[in-house]
Amino acid sequence: MEICKNKKTGKTFVYLDDEYNGQMLMITPDGTVKALEADLFTEPVEIDDDEEETVVGQGLVNDTQYAVYHRYHQN
Repeated sequence: MEICKNKKTGKTFVYLDDEYNGQMLMITPDGTVKALEADLFTEPVEIDDDEEETVVGQGLVNDTQYAVYHRYHQN
């Protein structure tokens, strides 16, 4: 899992994939998958598999984002 923060709001988004024209595919805090402008975010930071639950427990990533992330990677 990779996460990054919105530079303006400080909210954590889950990075999924690069998109076209300077956009990245992200999971928003409300669990929506969207292509968003890359320059609005910090660089994605890799979270090891064994640290994912800790990140959720600390509130950096919410339960909805975590569930959407795992559904996305099952396909």
